[in-house]
Amino acid sequence: GAVFLRSALPVGSRWVAAALGAGGGCLGGLVLHLHCPITDAPHVGLVHGGVVLVSALLSAAFVPRRIEP
Repeated sequence: GAVFLRSALPVGSRWVAAALGAGGGCLGGLVLHLHCPITDAPHVGLVHGGVVLVSALLSAAFVPRRIEP
């Protein structure tokens, strides 16, 4: 998704890549939350919220290199 959205914003910084990754992580966390039977607050916060954090970090690390012209 970040590769296809690379021209959506006029800046190509790591912050933009992290925001796109966090958005994808939110969708992944939502799907994970809908399928997971565990509803404890620490589990939901750490595991399901961790999906967002990991996705944002990975996007910030790898996407700017992949979308260079």
